[in-house]
Amino acid sequence: MRSVLSVLFVIAFSAFSFAQGNCGLSYEEGLQVREQMFRNRAEIPLQTIRNIQNSRFTIHIPLVIHIVGNSNGQGFVAAQNVLGMVCRLNNDFADQNLRFYIKDSLRYLRDDLIFADAYDSLAVNRMITYKDTTALNIFTNGSAGGGVAGYYSRRGDYVFMLNSYANSNSPTITHEIGHFFTLPHTFFGWENIDARQLHFNTPAPDSIGTDWRRREVEYVDRTGPLANCYSSADGFCDTDADYISERAQCPLSGTALDPAGTPISPNTTLYMSYFYDDCVNNFTPEQKTAIMTSVVNRNWLFFPAPNTDSLNWTAITHSIPADVSQVQVQDSISFQWNVQGVGPAQKYILFVERLIFGTPVGVVYNGITGSSNTFKLPSNLFINSATYRWQVMPYSNGFTCAGFSNPTTFTVQMPVSIQNISDVPQFSVNPNPVKGDQINIFYKLTEETELSFRILSADGKIISSAPFNTEPAAEHFTTINTSNLPNGIYIIQMISKNGIQSNKIEIIR
Repeated sequence: MRSVLSVLFVIAFSAFSFAQGNCGLSYEEGLQVREQMFRNRAEIPLQTIRNIQNSRFTIHIPLVIHIVGNSNGQGFVAAQNVLGMVCRLNNDFADQNLRFYIKDSLRYLRDDLIFADAYDSLAVNRMITYKDTTALNIFTNGSAGGGVAGYYSRRGDYVFMLNSYANSNSPTITHEIGHFFTLPHTFFGWENIDARQLHFNTPAPDSIGTDWRRREVEYVDRTGPLANCYSSADGFCDTDADYISERAQCPLSGTALDPAGTPISPNTTLYMSYFYDDCVNNFTPEQKTAIMTSVVNRNWLFFPAPNTDSLNWTAITHSIPADVSQVQVQDSISFQWNVQGVGPAQKYILFVERLIFGTPVGVVYNGITGSSNTFKLPSNLFINSATYRWQVMPYSNGFTCAGFSNPTTFTVQMPVSIQNISDVPQFSVNPNPVKGDQINIFYKLTEETELSFRILSADGKIISSAPFNTEPAAEHFTTINTSNLPNGIYIIQMISKNGIQSNKIEIIR
């Protein structure tokens, strides 16, 4: 299968070297993770795991991915970023013959409680109610308190990912899935302790912490009377003693001394450490054994295999609208693409953006269109004489590593006149585009009428609505606050007893 990490998702969020943020696994839950790993180790014979690893058969693991937004349908992470995250996961676990696939389809949740803070205990309770107990559950959301980029909830037995880290670039997802499969942090026991400052010139104590939290400190030695790597810290002897619980560069600058006065030299390449993204790239053999032991303990060896054939997204060609074409718009614009030679795609993502002098200035549509290679968008999403660019990404439940097709540009020609509704002879909005936090609305009425305004998102979802002044035969002026609306195209509609009148606005900040 062709490796596509270097070409994935030309419009996906791009994480850089320092992208992996804080892991939200608490010490208490980390202790539970380690204890489960110790139980698995004691209960499942090592030879059983070796036989599975040596057989080299692929183990398929279903994912149920819950994409969380608010009740207005805002805040969802882009589907192509989620697909990139799954692609990353499969690349990182490929040498263990573990392959992750999407069970059924991506699930979109409108939940204001989770949306407000996915690290809050009430939000955790809510996510537990949404879980599919027959799969590995991943939740994505745009907000999580305490600077958390991701976490594994031992109580809920699910993984959470902050939207900005749910992509193909960040190893955060691999780190959190490691916790799911019973891997502690390599620095377990040193959470929130600056060991390099405390123990740079003096040996670390034999144990740290207080009361029930007190834990044995790991020695550097792997053999001999001081060796305690199999029972202390993360419980692995092929992960070097690691006291570094804050983000650190590689190679490591500054170190600490173990209780015997030996400088520690942590492995900066391990996913379960806290070294920067461009450092980490592997699990150790003992960590891989623990992962497989967890798979066995969960009885997850024999899920049915989905179709994992790769997709040739470069074979997609666009037929309607054609490149550099002018589209005469009526009620909608049709998009059609040819998929011969692509492979067994199950669904497609359509991405349409507006251009000004060749530069993207706003997303018109970014969503899953289903299994058909045709799709229509309403004309009210488009602006007369503007230029647009569109692309398509194929994917299947078992293959999420495709990129977008080559882009096609087109311009639109809207109908010349718009019929006003009889009782509202004038209706205008300004400024447009909107660069601040409010828009001004001007309108006239010819008679007393029940009147309301509403704002719709680009895909037609109602974001807000409110009644307005209905005094007849008068000029009316009001403002609407738009500070909570992200950049993009919106529709403002005036609704009276005689019909609906619409104006497009574009927010560019």
